[in-house]
Amino acid sequence: CIHTRQGEHLFSHGMRGKPPTEEEMWGAFRAYDSGSSGSVDAMELSAALRALGWSTNPSQAEKMIASVDVEGDGQLTFAQFSSLLRSAILSDEVRITVRVGGTRHHVLTAGEMLNVVDVRKHPLCSYEVYRLRGYEMRSLLIGPVFGDDGAVVGLVELVNKTGADGQPDPSGFHRDDERMLQMLCSHCSIFLKNLSGD
Repeated sequence: CIHTRQGEHLFSHGMRGKPPTEEEMWGAFRAYDSGSSGSVDAMELSAALRALGWSTNPSQAEKMIASVDVEGDGQLTFAQFSSLLRSAILSDEVRITVRVGGTRHHVLTAGEMLNVVDVRKHPLCSYEVYRLRGYEMRSLLIGPVFGDDGAVVGLVELVNKTGADGQPDPSGFHRDDERMLQMLCSHCSIFLKNLSGD
C-alpha cells in the first residue's frame, strides 16, 4: 500500500481534500514503479491498484494511463502520474456504473440489504459479467447507506464469505454478518454527515 510518513494511506487525503506533498507523490511514484524504470506502465499500475484493494486489470489501467499520456507511449512519467493521482485524490465524488436490474440497483432502489448465497444462481446477479471482469464471485452481501432524508446515498458491498479455515463458506454470509454490515452502514451514514458539516 502507498502510505505517507504519518502512516496514512495516500488516498485517504481525498476524503479531506488535502493535496499530497511533492515528497509523498514521489514516494507513491517509486512504489508504483516496481521495475525502477522511471515510468509506470499498465501492468505496474494495475498491480498497485489491486494491492490497494481496487478491482482492476491491465486494460482498465491502460485507459487510465491514456487519459494523461500525451506522448501515447503507454507509460506514465512522474508528472503524468502526479496528474492522474491528484485528480483521483481531489475528486469531489466517485461514481460507479449500476446495471439496471442488478444487485446494486436493487439495493439502491429498494433501500434494503441483499444477501446472495450463490451469485451463479441468483436472478439479480450477472455471473458472466463478474467473470469477464476477472472476479471470482461466490457470495455477496450489499447494504444501503442512508442520508438524513432517508434516501440511499451509497452502498457497502462484501464479497466471498470465507470460513475460519479461509475456504469459501458454502452457506454464504450469515445473519451475524448482516447485523455487522448494518452497523457499518450506519457508521458510514454518520461519517458522511460529518464530512458534509451538517
